[in-house]
Amino acid sequence: MKELTLKQLSSLEKVFLKPAPSGLEINKASALLGEEFSYQIAYTVNETCKVPVEIKVDSPISEYIMLRLAENVPSELPVYEHDYDDDYLRTEPGLFPDILYPLKGNIIEAKFSRWHSLWVTVNIPKSIPAGDYPITISFINEEYKINEKKMLMLKVIGAALPEQELIYTQWFRVDSIADFYRVPKYSNRHWELIEAFVKTAAFNGVNMMMIPMLARGQIVDIFYDGKEYNFDFTNLVRWINLCKRYNIKYFEAAHLFTSVGAKFAVNVEVFEKGEKILKFGKHTAANDIEYHKFLEQFLPALVETFRGEGVADRLWFHVSDEPRKEDEESYTYAKNVAYNILRKLDLKPLRFMDALSDYIFYQNGIIDHPVVTIDSLEPFIENNVPELWGYNCCGQHTLVSNRFMAMPSYRNRIIGFQIYKYNLQGFLHWGYNHYYSEAGELVNPFLVTDALSGWQSGDPFSVYPGENEPIESIRLKVFKEALQDVRAMKLLEEYAGRDAVIALLEEGTEKPLTFKEYPRNAEYLTNTRNKINMVIEEYVR
Repeated sequence: MKELTLKQLSSLEKVFLKPAPSGLEINKASALLGEEFSYQIAYTVNETCKVPVEIKVDSPISEYIMLRLAENVPSELPVYEHDYDDDYLRTEPGLFPDILYPLKGNIIEAKFSRWHSLWVTVNIPKSIPAGDYPITISFINEEYKINEKKMLMLKVIGAALPEQELIYTQWFRVDSIADFYRVPKYSNRHWELIEAFVKTAAFNGVNMMMIPMLARGQIVDIFYDGKEYNFDFTNLVRWINLCKRYNIKYFEAAHLFTSVGAKFAVNVEVFEKGEKILKFGKHTAANDIEYHKFLEQFLPALVETFRGEGVADRLWFHVSDEPRKEDEESYTYAKNVAYNILRKLDLKPLRFMDALSDYIFYQNGIIDHPVVTIDSLEPFIENNVPELWGYNCCGQHTLVSNRFMAMPSYRNRIIGFQIYKYNLQGFLHWGYNHYYSEAGELVNPFLVTDALSGWQSGDPFSVYPGENEPIESIRLKVFKEALQDVRAMKLLEEYAGRDAVIALLEEGTEKPLTFKEYPRNAEYLTNTRNKINMVIEEYVR
């Protein structure tokens, strides 16, 4: 007799093909109004075959429920060899659950001796009454007399998540979209796809967007007559208005000099004598006078365009990504080139931000708004650096939070508690849709998740390129849960005060919560978030 086995789990468990998931089963949860809540039901069948199973949802809030399949993708580089800690699920190459495929026709296939997961998402509107809402998911195959079900009781608290205060950016690649879909840059089809990717980013908490003004995604047409540069900002204005349509509040001007050292100009394509040429790039030294003349004309025109769209006060600038201590002189030179041009434009405020790890850049007054690797934050925190930002990327693979596929999801979500405790004002992760190898070769992200063994799987991108819109990943959704945790704690702070919230976070923990010290289990996160919800309920009841 064919038997279907089900396990109802939180969103923080990763369901591999084998062995059976070991996480604790859940049957109740809580959430706030306006929150996106996710959980999953793992399933397998006991006989050597594939069994089609119909999925039915029975709930008074069924219209707000979406079903997807958490499917596997390959990873050749889940960890850096000889450079990882003990808090990974797996370290060998293989298949990892990550991509959330929309469920078509409410039919799934249960497979013998292999586990898969049905991902259940409830987008709770702000308009429904508070109360307990049962959600029953049935798995049915009449031919084989299968009729299994799982029920979760979702308590909706009568308080809405406040608006996100944290500034959050994931670097957006317009060129990646054009290259993968094989469409001309800034053609109508490209704009349709760009909008779909922006919409998904904004829905998942991104509220600052990188401007693809120069380099590979150059959005500005530039003309040079031998004396002056002229600029066509038509596409940039369209980009700004698209972002505003999806409530993107902040903009970051892409880097003006190359990464790690600021020693060269970024690529700039220019129409000269009727021909499009690479005018500046890695062949252009940072101290090149002609490049400086270009910036002296380009940056004022850029700022004026943002003023015309009413968002110049929300514009941030980058000099060069991830400078090291030995780059202090070259970075400072490049920063001063940009600063001396921009300070004449009466921008209030004039803000420079760059990802870095060495405190010397702030200590010496070189950078106003450091965006610091979360494993290097201690001296910045100890010295009470104001408006502090954090980030993680490929380098943060031991001790601290990250979103690599091989990591447990609690290690992704814990960042929300850490952001709140240390009052970070912003957070950055570079890889929204980088569908390239480390060397810049286009890859198929459904098959290559590690940039051809350049970075651990989970670092280069958070969404997959679907037919007409991006497909979300488990990592994207879990990080959104972290952002929602921050918002819930901000709400509780309004009622109980900041000290009470931090005390709740550290209730029962062996050590105070830091970026490197935190409970290494999913239950701590889900239980603590439920306590936050219950205390909020006491205040609003």
